[in-house]
Amino acid sequence: MDLIKLASELLLVVGIMLIITSIVVGFRLKNLTCSRNNCASLYVVIGLLFFFLAGYIYYLLRIADSSYILDTKDIITCLVFSLGGLFVILVLNTNHNLLVKELNDAVHIEEINAALRQKSIELEKVLDDLFAIRTGMDGDFDKEKIKKDNKKMKKRIDKLKNIIV
Repeated sequence: MDLIKLASELLLVVGIMLIITSIVVGFRLKNLTCSRNNCASLYVVIGLLFFFLAGYIYYLLRIADSSYILDTKDIITCLVFSLGGLFVILVLNTNHNLLVKELNDAVHIEEINAALRQKSIELEKVLDDLFAIRTGMDGDFDKEKIKKDNKKMKKRIDKLKNIIV
């Protein structure tokens, strides 16, 4: 077998593997995005990837035919197919990684918001206690009641300090 023909076939096989991998990544993207928004364009991309895969396979079968004579255009075409498959997988992987990061960031932001809401509730309780103590000081001073209220406020303030954002 001719070395150039073998190299061309190998380039096409690499391109086919990259396109198949791209289809898998496309379906992973679909699983991530279709529950959140319209994914019609992703279906188009996946459909085009199957179309390209069919083209790659057809071209591989064409040049694998023993009666087919390769020329320079065929070698360049095989190289372009292989690099095209690489390009597609890089773009889809980048989109997948960015989407996963965005989803993880959204979860982290929601956790921070929940912690902030909890802090807000605790601060409101502390402010209510401070207001109650201040209004209680207008009249008589019950030292035991003030000590008890101060311990209660200190526990709440310590609890606020321990909440991790």
